[in-house]
Amino acid sequence: MPEAPRGFHFPPFVMEPEDLEEVALKIEKNIETGNEEIFRPVPTGFHTVDEQTGGGLHSGDLNIIGGVQNIGKTALVLQWAHEIAASGALAIIVCYEHSTTTLWERLLCQSSFLVSGGEHISTDSLRTAYIEAIRGRNTAASRVDGGGRHALDDILGSLPDGVKAWADLSGKMRNIWLATGDGLNTDLEAIGKYIDLAAGSYDRRRIVLFVDYVQRVPVIDASRALEAKERTERVLAGLKGLAMRKTAEGMVLAVVAVGASDDEGLRQGRVHLENLWGNAIMQYEPDIAIIGNRDGWGEDGTPIVRWGLEKNRRGVSNLEFRHKYHGPAYWFEPKGALVERENSWQPERDEIREAIR
Repeated sequence: MPEAPRGFHFPPFVMEPEDLEEVALKIEKNIETGNEEIFRPVPTGFHTVDEQTGGGLHSGDLNIIGGVQNIGKTALVLQWAHEIAASGALAIIVCYEHSTTTLWERLLCQSSFLVSGGEHISTDSLRTAYIEAIRGRNTAASRVDGGGRHALDDILGSLPDGVKAWADLSGKMRNIWLATGDGLNTDLEAIGKYIDLAAGSYDRRRIVLFVDYVQRVPVIDASRALEAKERTERVLAGLKGLAMRKTAEGMVLAVVAVGASDDEGLRQGRVHLENLWGNAIMQYEPDIAIIGNRDGWGEDGTPIVRWGLEKNRRGVSNLEFRHKYHGPAYWFEPKGALVERENSWQPERDEIREAIR
C-alpha cells in the first residue's frame, strides 16, 4: 500500500490494505522459500471433512461443530486433535466444559483404543487404577520412594495396552496444548495470547485452535450487558478475524468452534445449523459446519451418529454420513456411510429456515 502519512495509524487489530503487487509478492516469497505448508490444509483424519473440503481444515477458516447434547462433540474435537498432532501441526484446545485432566484421560482412552486389538482403557478403569496405586503406595513400605519409577508407569502397566497407549500419545504430546477456559476471564484476547505464545515463543506456524464451546467465551463490555446471541456473534466474528489476521501474517491458523443448540432444537431432539445459538451469524460466518444427531445403533449394538456437513464453502454441502461411535473410547470411526438423499434430514431444514424468518 502507499506509505501512510506521518501520524496516521489504523486502530488495533485492523489489517492494513495490500495492493495486488504486495499480495503477489507475498505468494511468490512463500514459493521461493519452499513454504508449502501455507498452501496445504490441515487434515483431521475424519473422512467426512477431509474428502469434502479438499484435504481438511484451511487456514483462515472458521469451522463449527454442533449437535444435540452428549453426542460426542468434545470427543470429535479430541479425535481431530489426535490426527492434527500426528501430522506435526499444533492443536490448541481451549475447553470451557472439562478440565485438562479429563481431556488428557480421554485422549489416553483414544490412544488405547487405536493400539489395542480388543480391551482398551476407559475412564472408569483409569480412576480405579489411580485409587489402587495410592493404596498400594501407602501400604507397601518398599515403594515409598517409588523404586525410581513414576506412579503413572505402574498405573499404565496395570491397564490393557496402557504402556503402548502412552507411547502413542507421548509421540504427540508437544503438539497438543490443553487449556481450561474460564467463563469470566478467558475472553478473545486471552485466546489470542495462546496463539501469540505458540507463534512467538515456540515458532509454531501451523496451528488449529479449538474452542469448546463458543457460547461460554466471555465478552467484556463495560458500557452495557450483552444478550447471549450478541455475545455469540462477537465471539464468532472475533475468532474468524483472528484466523484471517494470522493467515495474513504468513501463519496457518484454522479455528474450530463447538456450538450449543437452542432450546427448540433440544426439544425436537434433532439439531441443524439453524438451531445453534446466535443462529443468524452461525449460518453466515462459518466456512464449514458439521452437525451431529443420534441415528440408532449398528448391528453390533454400537451407537450411530449422523454427522451432517450442513455448510461447506470448500465443496459440496448438505451431505450426511453415518459414523459408528465407540463411546467408552471417545472415538468415531473416521469413514462414515453416505446417507442417500431420500433418507436425508436436510430437507427438514427448509421448514426451520421458514420458521425463523
